[in-house]
Amino acid sequence: MLRLVDASSSDRVDFPLLENYAPASLDLAAEGIVHESHRYRALLATDAPLGSSEEESILWSVNGEEPIALCARMVANHVEEVHGSQLHLYQLHFERGDEWFPFSMTYGFASVSLHVGLAGEGLRVLSTKDIACACDKDDQEASVLGMVDTLISGSDDEAVRWMFGEGQARESRYALVESGTVSDSSESLSSFLALCERAVRGYEANLNYFCTHAHCRTVKTDVMVSPLQMRRLGREELLWLASNPDVLHATDAKTPLRINGRYVVPARMRTERPRKTFDTKENRALFSYAEEIAAALGRIIEGAQDDIVHIEAMISRLEGLNDGEGLIPALLMLRSCFEREHPLLRKAIALRKRMRSIAKALDRALPDVRSIRYRLPKRTKTFQEIPAYAEIHALMRAWDAFGEFQMQRDGMVLHTWKMDKLYEYYVLYELLSALHGRGFSPNSSLDANPIEQAHYSLDSRYFQNETQVATVFRLVRGDERITLYYQPVIYGDEREEHGISLHRTTLTTAGFDSYWTPDYLIVHESCEGTRTLVLDAKFRKVSAVKFDGSENDAKSCMLECLRKYKLEMCGVKGASVDALWLLCGRTQSYYLESLQQSSWALKQRFTPDGIAAVAPGANALSEFLDVVRIGTE
Repeated sequence: MLRLVDASSSDRVDFPLLENYAPASLDLAAEGIVHESHRYRALLATDAPLGSSEEESILWSVNGEEPIALCARMVANHVEEVHGSQLHLYQLHFERGDEWFPFSMTYGFASVSLHVGLAGEGLRVLSTKDIACACDKDDQEASVLGMVDTLISGSDDEAVRWMFGEGQARESRYALVESGTVSDSSESLSSFLALCERAVRGYEANLNYFCTHAHCRTVKTDVMVSPLQMRRLGREELLWLASNPDVLHATDAKTPLRINGRYVVPARMRTERPRKTFDTKENRALFSYAEEIAAALGRIIEGAQDDIVHIEAMISRLEGLNDGEGLIPALLMLRSCFEREHPLLRKAIALRKRMRSIAKALDRALPDVRSIRYRLPKRTKTFQEIPAYAEIHALMRAWDAFGEFQMQRDGMVLHTWKMDKLYEYYVLYELLSALHGRGFSPNSSLDANPIEQAHYSLDSRYFQNETQVATVFRLVRGDERITLYYQPVIYGDEREEHGISLHRTTLTTAGFDSYWTPDYLIVHESCEGTRTLVLDAKFRKVSAVKFDGSENDAKSCMLECLRKYKLEMCGVKGASVDALWLLCGRTQSYYLESLQQSSWALKQRFTPDGIAAVAPGANALSEFLDVVRIGTE
């Protein structure tokens, strides 16, 4: 059990620890929440002693980040009783004392992992469930809502197409809720529902005409009649009689038919009669289009209802944990999504009901119309000259021009529970949009797909391959080429995957090969040569990642990141990373600053390191691309 005691309020919360715990999705801890800006004291209660001495070393990690070493000291003359069990209690000490900021710059949720050596049992990894993490209310609401709005409603359609994998198999994509990529453009569910509503209104406006004056045709059908009802005796009728001689019987009256010298008459005859039918190509299209609209709305409703129920449940659970002292970004994000989705879901349900009612009315008025699968019909004379049919055909053309609707973008938000991940997606979209704005496009000259969702062979409980967006973008602009990697894996062993030739050069604290996963890696090729840039997205204040790490978050500061990505990474023949940039999202002010600022450095052509603001309303990406000379020639 992990006990966290808030240093300012002395409130304590006990979180169960689970061994080798690695859930596939969010698993919310129900015991309480933590605050990213609060100091805490941490205590560990265990049923087995940590070792023979009163002081042992353990490793502490939050959300799979590099662990830090803590000193565990047994609380003397104290036994903790939990559910009838007696537990040993250990105070966990940070290097600066027994109080520190364990959740500094953690947003959304925090899962704590402890690497603990128990007497006689060896090393064990104990983890909490996902603990809701609150932050200061200052500027977070605007930042979170701005990112959600950009990811759902961003206007750069091409960047959206790239982000969701231009050439990926459609069946492998996420089923999401509000917006989606459509063929060569991006359309939102609100636009799609507006299209459905126009179609429903078109049917409703012309329903009376279809039910009373629908286009029909005359067909000949075979009927059985008595001889007195016969209107003609032709070849088809005689052939039928020849095949059915049993219907003939002798008669004394003279008839056109004689067999063996005797007159015969049939008891019944099969003949053709003209009949009006509504089973025309136009009416089949009329029915199939109505069914297509109802089916499309049904698919949306089915997926959205599951997500809405899940959102409501998560909102309820998080509201129950909220103590009102801070802002829970995940709660804000879910409320924003709920406010967007629920009205759209209600509208979709209402439209489906209206379209089903229309289909039933057509079925009653136009019987025996053969059911077909919808496809845009040819613009026949009927579709051109009869106003009611012409209006529906225009709606069909608009439907096909809209394209195949696939819901993706909103679900990326709905399935992103940690703020750091949401910010990474936001930065990825802004990066792609900025590159698109400078004339970059997918490199179609390559044999491989220029945009793909890469899979890495790394097997680690702290790493999962990305499943929601593409992760490798090979772009070109004249003679200038870029490969942008999202969540690349830089191995400490010999593995090189997806064209990445960099390696981590240091071992872990336990003495093993490990890996680095920077947020973005850019390989830039031009007439000047090849350069490599690492970008790390930090949903932090600029002051928190400044070059000295002065705000109690040394693991995220510039100097620490320089150590990881420039000093401890290199490629073949010692090739190193040319530049490191930290992108900060917790700001409302423009900011861009390079590390190398001496008068000599400013005159050189090397690529500097630095920090740039990338946030709603404070985006320095364009100036960043200028500074690192990408897309400027």
